[in-house]
Amino acid sequence: MNACDLMTEAKAAKRLTRVIQLMCANLCDAEVIKLGGKDLQLHLTEGGYRECQRKLEACISAGLHAVLVAAVYAHMKCKAVLSVCLTTVSDLAVFDEELLADELYDAGIIEAVIAAVKAHPADPSILESALYIVRWVVVVYGSYDPIPERVRDSAAAGACEFVVSALNFYCKTDYDKSVVCIGLLIDMTEHDVCRCRLICACDLVVMLLRDDVAGSPDLTSILTLVCLLSEGSDVNAAALVKAGACEVLTDMLDDERISTEDCEKVELALKRLRKQLMVQHVALKRKLDAMAAQAR
Repeated sequence: MNACDLMTEAKAAKRLTRVIQLMCANLCDAEVIKLGGKDLQLHLTEGGYRECQRKLEACISAGLHAVLVAAVYAHMKCKAVLSVCLTTVSDLAVFDEELLADELYDAGIIEAVIAAVKAHPADPSILESALYIVRWVVVVYGSYDPIPERVRDSAAAGACEFVVSALNFYCKTDYDKSVVCIGLLIDMTEHDVCRCRLICACDLVVMLLRDDVAGSPDLTSILTLVCLLSEGSDVNAAALVKAGACEVLTDMLDDERISTEDCEKVELALKRLRKQLMVQHVALKRKLDAMAAQAR
């Protein structure tokens, strides 16, 4: 890179930091935040990868992460501004920059995103941005392994319920986003703190299994999710049984379209769910015996 290019890059970084300073100084001004967010979207991703990284580092130093989180809260009721703020954050995921993910997490982006979705549950733009932000900051990070404390904090903020509602929204209309949701749920379900919150996923997961198996979004992943939900949680196993998982899984064993790998997952899930059926049977027998004893 020659001196002219370096000077141009420095000017671009300085201009972007000035935009961030203006957004900080005019946080409650919807027009400033909207225009500033669009400016960041447009110019932060211009140029080569290294150039973008250097601009991003300058913006982080100027407080990019803090102003974006603050702007989400300041304009929670305005969908147009909120959408720009969340889109700006989700666009930054292309960098997969650990420093930025750290700063956004510490600034409270997960709580802000969940609050935004709760405020506008039917807005597709906000939902899409929120989904990719949660995946990037909580799960897809560096080594592509979930960070336990982030999973715990996101669960406390309502991320489990959010991802289930997103899957419910996308499962009939968008294959790619359905796969993202299922992958996120698998990552979350591996943690006890999330597993106990995912009873809300059981009916939906069984519904996906009931649908045309050949056309279901990534059947192997859905079966993995069923196995994880039923593991170590009697509450989830009971919910899966109640939703009809045993009948659906039993039918799958006779389906020639199911791969050997998937058949093994079906058998594992059935083994766990039948154990739950036995628990329910014993509990019911005890209850009936107690009622009979009282009647005598």
